[in-house]
Amino acid sequence: MEFGPRALGARSILADPRRPEMQALLNQKTKLREGFRPFAPAVLVEHAAEWFDVSAAHPSPYMLFTAPVAQSRRLPAANMIVAPLQSSDDFSSRAAEVRSEIPAVTHVDFSARLQTVDLENCSAFHALLTEFHRRTGCPVLVNTSFNVRGEPIVCTPEDAYRCFATTGIDVLVLEDCIVEKGTPLIANAGKKPPREKSFASPTTRQLYEFAAIGVVLLIASALWQAVQHRTTQPAAYYGTAAALLCILGFSRPRWLALIFSTWLYVTSPVAAVVSFILLGAIFYGVLTPLGLLFRLTGRDPLDRCFRSDQDSYWQDKPAAEIRRSPPYPKP
Repeated sequence: MEFGPRALGARSILADPRRPEMQALLNQKTKLREGFRPFAPAVLVEHAAEWFDVSAAHPSPYMLFTAPVAQSRRLPAANMIVAPLQSSDDFSSRAAEVRSEIPAVTHVDFSARLQTVDLENCSAFHALLTEFHRRTGCPVLVNTSFNVRGEPIVCTPEDAYRCFATTGIDVLVLEDCIVEKGTPLIANAGKKPPREKSFASPTTRQLYEFAAIGVVLLIASALWQAVQHRTTQPAAYYGTAAALLCILGFSRPRWLALIFSTWLYVTSPVAAVVSFILLGAIFYGVLTPLGLLFRLTGRDPLDRCFRSDQDSYWQDKPAAEIRRSPPYPKP
């Protein structure tokens, strides 16, 4: 699973950048966000310089750089649109203007935050772009993260299908499976699945930890019996039980699953009640009186400042100390 600030093809919504209505369509029916927000292009690295003002020596595989659309790909009328747009108040209509051969990924200033896709690092995505290029003559696709506004990027097939079923996405591809609208793949796809309880089916690691904690507690009990009561018989029982638990827990951990689940079923409600009471006592019995006391004495921590003449913690940073990102390298 990929991770980072951008979706790079593994969990992405892909679209045809040549369609003038695609930018608004994706925003309104798929991403469910403001209509003016731009989308990023994914382009074959070997054709990037033909469509954007970039150098082959400076690829952008992680979609972190912005580059202008190549002059040869801009529409002749686009140069006349720039000046009036700067004074327009309707930013959505400004974003909908067709400025290039790939309007869905061309922002109002002709910029695009591109991802260059190479065969070595993204073979599957590269093959898809290559086929799209073969069929259309365009080596570019819209690439945006597979999620809607306010939701994290999809993580499981269930997440992907739920997002697909409740938005305007046409086709869902899960590895080698292709799902079209109307396919009853998951029941109640619009609802969140019930949260599974970890103790209903414990993992091997949980059983190892359970056995280790039990061994430590039994050994501690054996030592306490030996020291407090000065007798070895109860300590021997505890020590024997610790040895058996150690052998069983680390050689056949699954045998402890029933004990583990029963223990958690019994203790979880007790722990929830005790923690609720304990946290409530700390908050209302300690923190709240302290907060009131500080306020009454004029020493509220929320009102503290670095200096008496300041209204907040904000401090202006000298311009010389502000690090600015270097401009994108020109070809």
